[in-house]
Amino acid sequence: MSIIEPVLKLACCDVPTVYSNKQSYYECLCYLGYKINECIEALNNYGDEWKGYVDEQIGKMRTYVDTQISETKTYATGYTDTAIAQVNKDIADKYTELSQLINSLDSKIDDVNESLLTGMSAMEKRLIEMMKTYLVDNIEIYDPVTGMYLPIAQVIENIYGALRYWGIDCNEFDSLGFTCDSFDALNISANDFDIYAGLRIGKNSLFWMSNPFTGEKDFYQNIIYTLADYHRSSPLTAKEYDALQLTATVYDSKQITAYQYDFNGKSLLS
Repeated sequence: MSIIEPVLKLACCDVPTVYSNKQSYYECLCYLGYKINECIEALNNYGDEWKGYVDEQIGKMRTYVDTQISETKTYATGYTDTAIAQVNKDIADKYTELSQLINSLDSKIDDVNESLLTGMSAMEKRLIEMMKTYLVDNIEIYDPVTGMYLPIAQVIENIYGALRYWGIDCNEFDSLGFTCDSFDALNISANDFDIYAGLRIGKNSLFWMSNPFTGEKDFYQNIIYTLADYHRSSPLTAKEYDALQLTATVYDSKQITAYQYDFNGKSLLS
């Protein structure tokens, strides 16, 4: 059975390797990968070795039983009923003895299996702790947010937080006055809410402004449409256009632009 040596404490290099005798990040990861593969191979081989051992012992016992039965049958051949009765008793005694041995072997196999499972569970926990200690806590990288060398997990958290510039806080969310039903109707995912809530549901000053007609905060697109409607001097509705009963030829002859039609269609076509 292979023996797994403890993991050596490694020092990562934070300067070019030509100036330091420490290991590089890549060398540390290669070493950890080697130890992890070594653990996996040991676990796999341990199960195969034990199975082979059990099969070998059972095979020996079967051979022993077959030999005993064969010798007993040979011994009983040609004897009187009394001898045969003795032989039967001997066979029964052997059967009882063998049954006890098999039961004992089954019990030992169960104990070994339980011990094996306990050992594998403990090794799994140690492996997880080792990965956490050496991969998460001990390996530091440059954090572009703080400008410092920090653990990988902290750097990822800082970068994610820096990208949430469209996020909103609890006070901003409460000010929107959502009910459970109205919020569910938005059908917004947790990721979109966390990162883009300021754009999707908040009234950000880049896209919301005071409506000059109502004085309330309104989406800029709605205000643009309202202002455009306000400056149309003589717009033409669809019903009014249908009432004119203009053919395509007549309409083309007017030679008016889309802008002219939109703002002065009534005066130009009536």
